[in-house]
This record gives sequence, structure tokens and C-alpha cells, in this order.
Amino acid sequence: RRVEAGQAQIEELRTQVVAREARVAALEKELEGLRRQAQKRAGHRVQVLRELEALRARLEELEAAVAEARAAEVRLEAEKELLARMREKATGFARGTRSLLEAVLPGVEGLLSGLIQVQREWERAVEAALGPLVQGLVVRDWGVVAVAQGMLDADERAALIPLADLRAQPWKPPEGQLRAADAVTCGTRLRPVVEALLGRTLLVEDLSAARALLADLSSGCQCVTRAGEVVAANGTVTVGSGGGVLAQERAWRELPERLAAARRRREEMEAEATRAAQGLAALEAALEEANRQAVEASDRVTEAESGLLTQARTDLAVARQALEGQRTLLQREVAALERIKAQMAARKGRLEELAAQGATAEERLAELRDQAARFEQELARLRARIGPAEEALSRLAKEQEQIEAQERRARARVRQMEERVSNARLEVARCQDRLAGLQHRIQEELGLVELEVADQVTAQSPLPLRPLVSPLPVVEVLPEGLEEEIQRLKARLRQLGPVNPNAPQEYAETQERYQFLSTQVTDLEAASARLREVIADLDRMMEQAFRETFTAVAAAFGEIFTRLFNGGSARLELTDPGDLAHTGVDIVAQPPGKRTQSLALLSGGERALTAVALIFSILRVRPTPFCVLDEVDAMLDEANIARFRAVLEELSRETQFIIITHNRGTVEAADTVYGVSMGSEGISQVVSLQLEGQEMQTE
Repeated sequence: RRVEAGQAQIEELRTQVVAREARVAALEKELEGLRRQAQKRAGHRVQVLRELEALRARLEELEAAVAEARAAEVRLEAEKELLARMREKATGFARGTRSLLEAVLPGVEGLLSGLIQVQREWERAVEAALGPLVQGLVVRDWGVVAVAQGMLDADERAALIPLADLRAQPWKPPEGQLRAADAVTCGTRLRPVVEALLGRTLLVEDLSAARALLADLSSGCQCVTRAGEVVAANGTVTVGSGGGVLAQERAWRELPERLAAARRRREEMEAEATRAAQGLAALEAALEEANRQAVEASDRVTEAESGLLTQARTDLAVARQALEGQRTLLQREVAALERIKAQMAARKGRLEELAAQGATAEERLAELRDQAARFEQELARLRARIGPAEEALSRLAKEQEQIEAQERRARARVRQMEERVSNARLEVARCQDRLAGLQHRIQEELGLVELEVADQVTAQSPLPLRPLVSPLPVVEVLPEGLEEEIQRLKARLRQLGPVNPNAPQEYAETQERYQFLSTQVTDLEAASARLREVIADLDRMMEQAFRETFTAVAAAFGEIFTRLFNGGSARLELTDPGDLAHTGVDIVAQPPGKRTQSLALLSGGERALTAVALIFSILRVRPTPFCVLDEVDAMLDEANIARFRAVLEELSRETQFIIITHNRGTVEAADTVYGVSMGSEGISQVVSLQLEGQEMQTE
């Protein structure tokens, strides 16, 4: 009955599990829709953020362009003011010409340079052809000439060109040649002046062309090159350049138009910058709205995950656990029933086995009782034999102890005798050594002598070679002070040493060696002093170079740090500014929105970006031919990668970079890409990609 009730509960729990699984699936589907909506809004936010970054960059470019346009306008205004002052004061003109211009005589049409216009490429040539007349005053008639002559001082001169009586001489130039008058544009009244002054002047490219035309020139004609060199018909050549009056007049004529163009460009740039600023404000508002929508979508996803779906999953897990528990309980009940049945069958078989074993045990018990009686009899017989054997064993043990004690005493006596023999042998050896020492000392000090020794002393006597061998008498008592005198004489002999007949020669050689070494020491000391001076100079140069390099690197580091972090500030500090040879360098950084702190307190990404800024600042100040960077961008996000790549591309104009990276943004900036991949056979392949030529090679 319990098994049937458990099966009914399992069916009920299974129905509940199916219903709750359907509920969970519906909620998960709804959650997936919310997630897609959140991803869509997040993508929209990213798109708006990208547009905002692009517009900010464009706004920065426009602001730079506006600043450049304003600077150009200011430069043109300054140029206009300068030219106006020069025209007002007639700077560069002769004193006489300035005096007549200041007098404002009636009948003066103006300066010739201001009344004509010359093609730009022939300005220097025409100015050289006119010579001093380029500063000439065009006047109405000879009456004005007479008035002007009366106004000039004795040391003043001026070139005057009267319109009334000026006549041009007709001349037909060689075919295909350009006259200087044809390169000049002027009014109808001034055309006779231009024809009279430039009608017989040819414009050529260089002196070679002028020399080729020299034979065709008639009297009064001349050739002028583009560089301003004048070749007259008589063969004289005038070289060199100067003036610039016509160019100055052209600049004055073109200046209003250039100034107006600069103003228009500045106004256009300002208008575009204003529109970009307005668009930036609109995008910032859109970004704020996109952030709000993304947060709302994320909150809805979080609420859905932690609300009904979590509760439904919990209910489903509880129902499944209850179902599994009920199944386990039912399995346990069925197993318990099977075990009880098996135990009953086993116990019946065991009962039968125990009955058979009981009969066998009765028979075995009778046999064991018989064996026990036999063993008792045998034990009594053995005990009667053991008593005498134990008494004999005790007696032998006592005798063995006595014999071992005697042996120990004998061995102790043997060891004592051996020690005495060894001591005696040592004493004999010491006495023999003393005797040999005394004999050696007597031979050294007294020579060959004959000694009287005792009968019990064995010693070798010298041969009886008299008078070489003299007997040594026995002295019972030594005279007082004899031992001290002997020691004093021995000391003097040792001090004197052996006689050296080569001593003077050795002294001369030693003296010569001493002088040579003294000279060498003097030279070495002088060289050491010079080396110390050189080292001091090198230290000063190194400190100066280090200070200059440090200053340059510190300035570049602050700029590059601000660019890479899109704000903030950083600086390099010396740990010991007073000792540049042993000082260290500390980095103090302030990322955007944070306080100033040391490098150790920055996050991993900030430390990596700060290190990159330091490397780039060093490369900017001291560029190298090659630079290898190994995964320096591993901890950078997409925004930092974009700024990192921009600085990298800027520095790549001076330095060739070899970069090991896994970042797609960094790879996009490369000219050549090498990738390592592994095929199905487990063999590595190197793939190179030349981005400019679109050529790929596989090794």
C-alpha cells in the first residue's frame, strides 16, 4: 500500500513539474525579448557615442581651423597695415621721389609701379628692364617737370615720365618672341609710356636664350631673363636681382581680396563650428537619453531575471527535488521490501545449516575430550624430566660467570702493560731526538769533535783524523754569561748573512730600475689627473644631457599622457634633483576625474597606459630606428586603443614599430601583419599580409 501511495504522489508531482517547466519557458522567452531590446538600445548608445566622438573630433578640427583662419586674417591685417605704412612713407624709394610724393603736386598721375600690372612670372624681368624708372613718377607734361625740378634739393633726384611728349619707336621683334610691353596691363593713356619704355625689350627664359638672340637685336634693344638679368644689344650684361617694387604693388592690389577671402573662410569655419557645437549638444542629449533607455532596459532585464523568472525557476527546482525525493523514497521502500524477503529466505537456510553443524559439533567435542586426557598424561611425564635439567643449567651458568670475571681482569692487566711499553718507547724516541739535536748543534757550532759518552749510550764517533777532529773536553759548569754571548754572536752572523760579491752591480741595476719606475709613477699620476678632469667633464656633460633630455621627456610625457587619457595630467619628478648621477625618477599621475597619486596606486589599465605614455614620450624626444612592443595594449579598452593608435601612427613617421598584439584596433593600424595559426595536422603556419598591396603569403 505504501508503494502504491508513493506512485500516486509521483504522478501528481510530475504534472506539477511539467506545468512549471512551461511557465519557466514562457518567462525565459519574455526575458530573451527584453535582452534583445536591451542589446538594441546598447547598440544605439554605442552608435550615438561613436557619432559623438567623431563630432567632437570634427569640432576640435574646426576650432583649430577657426584659430588658423583668425591667425591668417590677423597676419593679413598686419601685412596690410605694414604695406600701408610703407606706401605712405614711400619706403624703399629715392629721397627725391619721396619728396615729390609728399608735396602732392598737381599733374602727377602717380608712380609707374602702381599704374601698371605685370604678369607674375615676369615681374622681376620687367622691373629689371625698367631699372630706376620703376620708381618713376608719371606726370602730365613738361610743366610739371619744371615745377618738380624746382622743388628738389641739390642732392635729390627723381625719375619723371611726362605723358605729353613721350613717343615709342616702332620696332618689329623676331618672330615668336615676347615683348616686355605685351606682358604689362595698363590703362589706355599709359599704353604709350609702356610702349616707349618696354617696347624694345624682349623677355627670354635664361642667358643662353638671350645670347642666341643677341645677333638679331638692333641698337637700343635688350633682352631680359626671367631671373632679371639684362643683356643689351651692345653685348653688355647686367646680372643680379633687387627691388621687388612690382611684387610689392601686386601684393597691395591682391591684399584686399586675400583679406576678404580669409574673412569669409573664418566666418564659414565659425559657422560650421557653431553648427558642430549645436550637433554635439544634440548628440549629448541623445546620448543621455540612450543611456537612460539602456539603464531602463538593463533594469527591466535584471528585474525579470530576479523576479518572476527566479521564482518560477525556484518553484520548478523545488518541484523537481520533491519528485526526485519521492522517487528515491519509493525506490527505498521497494528495496527494503526486497531485502526483507531475501533475509527471510536466508534465515531459513541458515537455520537448517545450524542444525547440521550442531550434530557435527557434538561428535567433535567427544573427540577433543579424549585428546585432552592423553595430553594431560604426556605433560606430567615431561615435568618430571625438566627438574634435574634446570638444576644442572643453573650450576653451569654460575661457573661461566666466574670464568668471564677472570678473563676481564686478565685483559685489564694486559692493557696496562701495553700502555707502559708504549710510554717507554715514546720516552726512548724523545731522548734519541734530543741526542741527535745536540750532536747536530755541536757539529754546527764546533765542527768535528770527539765526544766522551757513557757506556750505555750508543753514538757514532768520528774517524780519528787529527788535527781535523779535536777532542771535546767535559765541562761540568758553564762560565757565567757564555750562553748570552753565544746568542749575540749568532744574531750578528745572521744579520750579516752570506757575502755577495755582485752587490755593487745589483745596486746599480736597482738604482736604474728605481729611477725608471719613479718616472713611470710621475707619468701615471699626471695621466690619472688628466683622466679625472676628463671624467669630471664627462660627468658634467652627462648631467647636462640628462637634464635636457629629462626636461624634454617630461614635457612630452605630460602632453602624451593627456592625449592618451583624453584629459588629466601627469609629470615626472626627480627623487634627488641635487645628485643627477644617482637620482631616480618618480611618476605622479592624475587620470581624469581622480586625484593626483603615484604610479603604484593606479589600476592595471591606468598603469599600462601611463607606461605607454612614458615610452612614447622618450621615442618622441629620442626616436630610434626600430621599437618592439609586446602586448602593451592588452589591458586597454576600445576608447584608449583609438587614442593609442593615433599617437602610434604619429610616431611611426620617425620609428618603425614591431608590435605583438591580439587587439583588432591595433592590427588595423599596421602596414604589414604576420599571424601564426595551427592547422588540423598540428603544424604552425605563419601568414603575412601586406595591407597596401593586398598581397598575402603563407609560409
